[in-house]
Amino acid sequence: MELFNEKLSLMKEIYILTESLQTVALNENYEELDVLLEKRQNFMNQIDDIDKRIESGNYSSNNNKDYIKKEIQEQLAKIMEVDSKIKLLLSKKEREFRRKFSEIDVKIKTGNYDMIESEKKPKGYYLNTKS
Repeated sequence: MELFNEKLSLMKEIYILTESLQTVALNENYEELDVLLEKRQNFMNQIDDIDKRIESGNYSSNNNKDYIKKEIQEQLAKIMEVDSKIKLLLSKKEREFRRKFSEIDVKIKTGNYDMIESEKKPKGYYLNTKS
């Protein structure tokens, strides 16, 4: 029973972290995003360890355990919902980045990029040696 309660508390922590991830992704703070993702992965690893201990043990079914399992499933559903929003947001940001990058690439290839006015004037002399 203690393992299920521990798993539920970890799931709640993951949900809180996932909501924080969404806020950080909106603010485009990618360093903090990496830190939060690492923390979340650590929590997920702890949950995997708990699941292994639950599978190896012999836990009889009772109403309280079933209630906690239901709570865990609800937390998981909330986490998955916020995760899908984060993935959508990050894929949108990636598309924007790729579009801007391709625009810059096209400008560089065509020479159609903004220059400082003094840089537009030719430097040096042109000597026509054919005539």
